[in-house]
Amino acid sequence: MRKTKLFIKKICVLILILSTALLSACSASTSDSAEKYIVLIGEDPEITEKLSDIDLLVIDAEYFSQNDIARLRENGIHEIYSYINIGSIESFRSYDTDFEKYTLGAYENWPEEKWIDVSAPEWQACTASRVDALVQKGVDGFFVDNTDVYYNYPQESIYDGILTILDYMNHTGRKIMINGGDCFVKKISYS
Repeated sequence: MRKTKLFIKKICVLILILSTALLSACSASTSDSAEKYIVLIGEDPEITEKLSDIDLLVIDAEYFSQNDIARLRENGIHEIYSYINIGSIESFRSYDTDFEKYTLGAYENWPEEKWIDVSAPEWQACTASRVDALVQKGVDGFFVDNTDVYYNYPQESIYDGILTILDYMNHTGRKIMINGGDCFVKKISYS
């Protein structure tokens, strides 16, 4: 467990570094040295032909093929992160009905999502399988969403479930960026 906590603290530092870099890129002048990044969740693979010369791109790579990822790299995309939702289940995903029994409740203002019990071994296995598929496609990292399931369900089992999933991601050697999840990040930072 101590090794996992040290790993997560490294992730928190990476989050701060990436957040700072992204904020710097946003506020930088239009000089050539400014990093270019784009977050495109909900786009289809046809977008690959329209993108070029980007330092960091976040896409939902579940809907992109390995060839699409390769084409993005050929177009000058330096780093490609995939969106991955670990704390809720989305009704438009092919596997959503398989995990209905693990849902915890409605996700306010997001009618097609429900919070999920990240401590369920079946959900962790599904997430690991999704991570493996994204690694096979060649992504450089993960843009992890909905670790704030811990804010909504502040139970030790939920916290440990997030740690388990992030630890699996870490073993892929890919970078991890957490989107939101302040309570989770604060807890691991002070542990």
